[in-house]
Order: sequence, then C-alpha cells, then structure tokens
Amino acid sequence: MLCALLLWQADPVRAEALAPACRAEVRLEPERAFVGEQVIYRLHILRRPEVVAVRWEQPLAFPSFRSEWLPGRRPDPDIGDIGSGALVYEERRALFPARAGRLEVPEARLRCSVGQGDALRTVTVAVPALTLEVKALPERGRPESFAGLVGPLQLDAAVLPGEIALGESTRLSIRVHGTGNVWSAAEPLDVEATLPGVDVLPQPPQVDVDAGERVVAHKSFRYDLVPRRTGRLVIPALHLDYFDPIERRFARAETRPIAIAVGPARATPAPDVEPPPTEAAPELPPHSASTRGRIWLAVLALGLAAVAAVAWRRFSGRSDPVEIHLLEAERAEASGDSEAARRALDRALRTALARFVPQARDASPERIVGTAPAPARAAALALEALEQARFGGGGTAPDVAAVRAALERR
Repeated sequence: MLCALLLWQADPVRAEALAPACRAEVRLEPERAFVGEQVIYRLHILRRPEVVAVRWEQPLAFPSFRSEWLPGRRPDPDIGDIGSGALVYEERRALFPARAGRLEVPEARLRCSVGQGDALRTVTVAVPALTLEVKALPERGRPESFAGLVGPLQLDAAVLPGEIALGESTRLSIRVHGTGNVWSAAEPLDVEATLPGVDVLPQPPQVDVDAGERVVAHKSFRYDLVPRRTGRLVIPALHLDYFDPIERRFARAETRPIAIAVGPARATPAPDVEPPPTEAAPELPPHSASTRGRIWLAVLALGLAAVAAVAWRRFSGRSDPVEIHLLEAERAEASGDSEAARRALDRALRTALARFVPQARDASPERIVGTAPAPARAAALALEALEQARFGGGGTAPDVAAVRAALERR
C-alpha cells in the first residue's frame, strides 16, 4: 500500500494505469436488523474509462430475503475515493429478512470488457459476500392480535359514495402502507362480525410497490357493500398491530369509524320514449263478428302471457332488488363503464340465486353451480362466466341481456 502511494506521488499517470479495470464495493444499511425490516443493499461498481462493458458472470442472489429492485444512481455523490478518471455506478436492492440468524448474501462476479477489436480482453471481478445479523421480534409487550407486521405503517379507510339508496352498493377501500413487510398484512375487516345485515362482495387484495430511495409497499382491500335495510350503517374503527424497529416497540395503526346513510329504494324511472302514433282501426264489415272474437281472444292471450311472465319473474327471484341491480348495470353499460356493469350484474345474479342457494351472496361460483337446483342452473352458470371474465383473465362476460335471459330460463 505504501509502495502504491509513493508510486502515485511520483508518477500519477503510471499509478492510474496500474489500477484495476473494475472494482466492487458492497455494504448493508443497517448492519443489523429485525425480521421483516427493510435493509438497503448497496453495490458500487467502479470502472476505468477504457472499460467498454460490464456484465454479470454470476448474478446477485439473496436467499432467505425478499428482494425488491431499487433504481440505481450514476454517479453517486456519496461515494468517495474513486481515483482519477474512474466512473461509478450503484446497484441497490431493498431486502427483507425472512428469518432470524446470520443470513448471508453470497458472492457474485462481474465480467468487465476492456479495449476494442483484437485488443479486447475480459477481467473477472468478485463482488464480496456479506453477512447480516437478524434478530427475532421480541416477545415482551407483543399484542395478542400481532401477526408479524413490521413498520412503521399507516392504515387508511374510505367509503364512496357515503349516501346510497336501498339496493345500491358502495365501495369500502382499506389500504395498508409502509416500509416493512406490508404484503403480509391480513384483512383488517371481519365481515361476518362487523357488518351484519349487509351483503359484502370482497375483491382480491392488491399489492403495489413504489421504489425510490426506499421501498414503500401498499396493500389494498376492497369490498362492495349492499345494505339490506335503511338507516345508518357504521364501519367501526379498524386497527393493525405492528413492530416499529426504529423505536423498538410495538405500536398500532388505526382508522376512524365511517358512517354510511342508507335511504329508501329509489323508484324505477319510466322509460323516456314517445309512443308511436296510433292509426285508426279499419271498420269491419257486418259479417265479420267471428273475426272480432278472434281478436279479443288474442288480446286476452297476450294479457295472460304478460301476467305469466311477471309471475315467473317473481318465482325465479326477479324481485325489486334484482331489477334495481339490472337497471344499474344497463346504465353502466350505456356509459361505457364495463367494470361497474359487471359488478351490478354480479349483485343481481347473487341476489336472485340466494332464493335457491342460501350461501349464494358469499360462496364461490363453483360451489353455487354444484349446489344450484335445475331452475337456477342457468343463472349459476352465468355467474361463473362473469367471475371468470372479471378475475380469471379469460372468457367473455355476459351482458345485461344475457343475464336477463339466464334469470328467466327454467
């Protein structure tokens, strides 16, 4: 080292020529962590200007960690002692240790290409291994409802719209976000215990990750709520317990109660369509009394058919709530909001099927198809096709006309 320093002072150009083409430096921040706490892995790749390419020979690996990519930086003003003429790039990862103990980030290797044409040569550079001391979460002071979340984190809840009519739905959105293992968060809402008298249609949870200086993760839970009675529906305060590694203590994230006003069902508006102009009926000759009789019989038959259709609709579950959901779906289709139309059709089918399958409001479509009797099978199959198109990524979702046909089919 002393010889290199003397050489640099005597002849900087020669010393610079003897410097390695590439060099790798690594560190972890912090050097000790708790299970589930975010740790930043930094790899500084220093290369001389004549290096034309840097590739992985043995890529980075992070066993026993959940790893999230972070954007690199070039150059990094915090990296010093680079040397004259050296370039630098920083690779970064956010690591979340999955267990306690001494966890290792194994060695990796880089391949640096120097020169051009026949003078091209390759240099292999080792990326040093690192070891992280990971501590288990403490038992002292641990709440009974604690489920392994590491923070700090926040818990938000919102309802939109806040005022609805009976038979309509509102969307409850709950979001957990923080710099720890947010994807491990369990549902903060106990549907059966918290919302009696409400049809709850949960959507699949969604996890999003924002990568900047650190990873901030978001886990969202969404529920479509359909109250079965008027009045004031209250979503109680929700909470999640977590461990704060900075304060080294357990803490709790909470929301405030949310009130929803549920009014009487809205009257179904009459269609705004002008009736076609009527034409005067031609006069019948005196000898066509039998023709008049046949006309009256046809009118009577049409009236009886209409009465039978109404009776069948009531028999097959097409009560007012079902029709309200279907009209809501028609309005959504007309406005081009296909997802809102599908949600309304889901509610219409489940409400109608509840007459035949008691668990239809919450059960999976597969279970409903397996238990539905013959009169409800067409509606059950329509629900299955609808769910497959919405959440399975395949198939074609039935529209309002198809669902009406399924509800009227025996």
